[in-house]
Amino acid sequence: MKKQGNAAFKAGDYPRAITLWTALINAGAGGEPGVGPAYVLFSNRSEANRRLGNHADALGDAQRALDLLAEAEAAA
Repeated sequence: MKKQGNAAFKAGDYPRAITLWTALINAGAGGEPGVGPAYVLFSNRSEANRRLGNHADALGDAQRALDLLAEAEAAA
């Protein structure tokens, strides 16, 4: 599903990309093979929201991505 989200983003279909990445986030799929770290999903969704002008959502996702990245780095 991450690849489909990436393809939708590249095609400019930001709402579809957000839907696909949200499904992965809600399923707790971050870190699973083929998905990558959860902070990447939040970062990707942040950029899609920014491009749609959803700045509050973009900011929230960007902050969550940074928090998850800091946690991952601290655990390493």
